[in-house]
Amino acid sequence: MRVFLFIVTFLVTSIFGSTLYHADSYSDAIQEGKIKHKAVVLFTHSPFCPYCKKMQQDTLSNKKVIKLLNDKFIFVSVDLSLDLETDDVPKKFIPRGTPTTYVIDPNNQQLLFSLRGYKTPKSFINRLSRELY
Repeated sequence: MRVFLFIVTFLVTSIFGSTLYHADSYSDAIQEGKIKHKAVVLFTHSPFCPYCKKMQQDTLSNKKVIKLLNDKFIFVSVDLSLDLETDDVPKKFIPRGTPTTYVIDPNNQQLLFSLRGYKTPKSFINRLSRELY
């Protein structure tokens, strides 16, 4: 029985432990942030941006980054080329260049800080962690 429980726990952790959970929209992220008392991380990107793809592949798929984002923030990703994804995002969070990551206080929708350009997993974690404490 113990072996079975260990295997099930291992499989669940392996499958779900490295999944980055994200809100469906900016407004959903803000509402969830208010309820859970967590800042919102808004990742803005475009499909033709090589640094956006690199950030998604290297940084946002990193297990340590995923754990930090899932534990301490509400994450939402917005493709700036899709009007459906940007229609509820305030203009102040629509950048000129991508990728840009905004950390937002959900209570007043004020910018806490932003990260412009590609960030390695280590630098992304360091910056988010430094701003948390």
